[in-house]
Amino acid sequence: MTSSSVYKYGLPFVLLILVGCRSPYTHFGGSNLVQLDSTHKESEVSLEQLIAPYRSEIEERVSDTVGFLDHAMAVTKPQSELGNLLAGFLRDFTRDSLGMDCDFALFNKGGFRIPLPGGAITERHMLELMPFDNTIVVLSMPYPVLSELAHQICRAGGDPMAPESTRIYCQGSETLIKLEINGEMCHADSTYIVITSNYLADGGDRYTAFGKATKRYDTGVLVRDALRWGFQHYTNAEKPGTSAIDNRFKIVP
Repeated sequence: MTSSSVYKYGLPFVLLILVGCRSPYTHFGGSNLVQLDSTHKESEVSLEQLIAPYRSEIEERVSDTVGFLDHAMAVTKPQSELGNLLAGFLRDFTRDSLGMDCDFALFNKGGFRIPLPGGAITERHMLELMPFDNTIVVLSMPYPVLSELAHQICRAGGDPMAPESTRIYCQGSETLIKLEINGEMCHADSTYIVITSNYLADGGDRYTAFGKATKRYDTGVLVRDALRWGFQHYTNAEKPGTSAIDNRFKIVP
């Protein structure tokens, strides 16, 4: 079997966990991909026989509709409709399902791997949009640390953030000229609750300010589960999800 054939079996093995999964959040776990060569013809037949009974159920599960979008959207910089929508889903999920209110949510464009079509959004789209098992992390960040994070957002050229009352304005890519959270100027003696992914919390995409948070709590809940929740709670065929570009992030000359 060629290396490309390995992936033929990799996805079904990853998704087999769906067959018996009945937890509140559908979790797609990892898998071990084994390189097989042309001497393993019997193994290939055995694998096919093992997977075959589950194929239809797997296909049915990944074809389940989780929500709807009004039109096709993609996550882009410095700001995008889809980025704003997804960041809002993540913030609302953390508040409403986990009971953890937060002041600010930040995620990275690179974490969302595909654009989404208008119309029905399926479980397959969720897997392709967020193929990584990144989890939601809640952090306490004093104002000086939050300000450093805002500078890093300027340097990154923007990333998906919420809520819409946030104001991070940058002059070029280096100078932060405005920072408001929840519609108010930040206070030097205040601490803010921020949610992000474990990837960014660990310093991914050069967001090193997260490492200076005074408290960190990894919820263990997948970002993908929060996105699914958002589509299920806020969208339907009669009222598909929509979003808009607003004033939460700007780069000025």
